[in-house]
Amino acid sequence: MSDYVVGIDVGTTGSKAMVFDLGGNIIGKGYREYKLDEPKPNWVEVGAQFILDITFEAVKEAVEDSGVDPADIKSISFSVNRSSFCLVGEDMAVIDDKMIVWLDSRAESVMEEMNAKISPERRNEITGMTSSTKAARARPPPINQPRRRTQPTSCPSNSGAESGAGV
Repeated sequence: MSDYVVGIDVGTTGSKAMVFDLGGNIIGKGYREYKLDEPKPNWVEVGAQFILDITFEAVKEAVEDSGVDPADIKSISFSVNRSSFCLVGEDMAVIDDKMIVWLDSRAESVMEEMNAKISPERRNEITGMTSSTKAARARPPPINQPRRRTQPTSCPSNSGAESGAGV
């Protein structure tokens, strides 16, 4: 019996999971790709429950690929792309089943107001984020490893139409 860890990365258009031994060797991999929903210009989101479900599928695939007994997994590490977020209520339940993706720019007017009140340096100090979302868009996210691709899964939008917009 050995000990293992799982790393989970929810990226911009896919969820990846890997099982590692304690020496850092990859024992199993799972990946699920998905499309983003753009219900209005400059709005980019995806269903929160959808992301959770697709991420569980990637983890299940990684564990099955590894052949490891799930009881031997001792730790899980979790990462979500950039500054994507879900709004939750006091009961910690997701409000409106939306994950607002880092590519979304519907809050630019709020950022303009904040910029008038707080210097970009101070905001960066508080949030750890650069002063411009446009700067983040100017460079593509790095791809460090080849991925095992699956067919992209459409995310149902809140209006009921399927998105065809992948980023």
